[in-house]
Amino acid sequence: MANKISKLIGFFNLIFGDINEEEKTLNYQFIPFASRHLYEIIVDISGCFTSIDTEKKIDEKLTKIEKTALIKIVLKGKVELEAERDITYLEKKYNSMYYFAKIYDETSLNIDYMSFKHDVSLKGEFIRLVIEQNLPEEETKKIITTGIKALSGEEVI
Repeated sequence: MANKISKLIGFFNLIFGDINEEEKTLNYQFIPFASRHLYEIIVDISGCFTSIDTEKKIDEKLTKIEKTALIKIVLKGKVELEAERDITYLEKKYNSMYYFAKIYDETSLNIDYMSFKHDVSLKGEFIRLVIEQNLPEEETKKIITTGIKALSGEEVI
């Protein structure tokens, strides 16, 4: 005798199956019934200098996604210190186009720290102080990146 099983996966889909205890087999079927789908879109924005450039790269990735979807956009890549990204503007744009949109900025700065080493500026002084600490290279890079972001008025996480 076969037993019927069903299981709710998240809140989006259903798996329906038969267990045959005599033959010790399981047959199952995936039944999508969600009216909306969740997508995570990873966008490499290396080389983008403005929000418009970033917007174009995101638009390229979203061409086949339905407007009823929930989207999570993750920005990746190395960007220049002078690059401008208005995350608030981009979120408003995509929230008006899709059911829900959230943007995560996981970019890193493409900085030649040694170019600031001799600057007569707060950034130059900060970099000199960090380099003098003789920390491991990876830690030095992380501290300088965080400091430059803070000095540039960017959000530091």
